[in-house]
Amino acid sequence: MRVLVHDTGSSQSLFGLLGMKQNDFFSASIPWNHNNPISHNGLIGISMVLGQSAEFFAPLDEEIPSIEHRWIKFDESWNEVIFVDRERRTVTRSELVRFIANKDGGAHVDPLLQEIYADLSRGNSLGWT
Repeated sequence: MRVLVHDTGSSQSLFGLLGMKQNDFFSASIPWNHNNPISHNGLIGISMVLGQSAEFFAPLDEEIPSIEHRWIKFDESWNEVIFVDRERRTVTRSELVRFIANKDGGAHVDPLLQEIYADLSRGNSLGWT
């Protein structure tokens, strides 16, 4: 994702070079409801079958009545909140891509992870079990 869409002062993304960031982007993430008091994971849903165990799923192309698949502008997609932890700290799609690429082995490994990313990736700050 970083190579495809992330632009910096010294490098351009592949989509930027091809002029594709003006196109709409498909978002299958579950929109964040600001009134929801629990943590939010917009990239993964939980499917529960009565009398059976729950299963995680990515709402990519499945028809799920409560999830609105939509085409949105690149900036809206790139800055869309996809995680909200128990402390109400938010993580956008762009932040997640940069955390992984710049700190956690994508481009290099940084021993000093940002607190929100360390809590999210290593401390289960979403609180899902």
